[in-house]
Amino acid sequence: MSSFSPLPHAIRADLFSQLAVLERAGLPTDHALASLNLAPRYQPQLASMRKALARGKSIAQAGVQAGLFNPLDAALVAAACHAGSPALLYNRLAEQSALIARLTKQVRAKLAMPALTLLLALLINPLPALIMGSLSLSSYALGIITPLLLIYLMYRLGRLVLQSFERNTSATLVKALLQTPLLGAWYLRSKQHDFIASLALLLHAGVSMFAAIPIAQSTLNCAYLQQQSQPLLR
Repeated sequence: MSSFSPLPHAIRADLFSQLAVLERAGLPTDHALASLNLAPRYQPQLASMRKALARGKSIAQAGVQAGLFNPLDAALVAAACHAGSPALLYNRLAEQSALIARLTKQVRAKLAMPALTLLLALLINPLPALIMGSLSLSSYALGIITPLLLIYLMYRLGRLVLQSFERNTSATLVKALLQTPLLGAWYLRSKQHDFIASLALLLHAGVSMFAAIPIAQSTLNCAYLQQQSQPLLR
């Protein structure tokens, strides 16, 4: 298992786009990897991939070992290499990652205005009381810091709850959370989409149904849903 963190979608898009260009240029795999140009912080992963390739690993195995590919990528690349050239697959993965990166950026941009409005409200609303002397500087600062700290703590708590939920296999707890209005239905639909999209990619790449299902299940990132989908393999 790789010790590196998963790549951001924008970096994944750049990586697969470069791989597609180099594959179409007909460069051997080792020369193609030497030509890859990613940000300095990802150079150790590229170096790890090159070393794995030099030890006789396939590009799919080397990529997942270096943390540049996830298990789904590795299965797709292995199947595409077996079928011929992975150039088309690299291009498809680059487009997919670029789309996710673009949508994520749009969501963050739309959230920036409410965040700025909140910050300005926290800064401006207590100013008259501060100027008049009825509010101390420490109370003014505390009135700004406390809501921001609470929002951050709520965000961290939400992430911890989600991570705990995804690791939990207790049917009672997970079913209760999945039945939560709006949120539960949205979460379930998003996982169904991930599973079906991953399975379709694998089958299109030539992976057999029996081999594709466990890999698609791993993209669910939810222990309970993975457990519930096990009958698909019987």
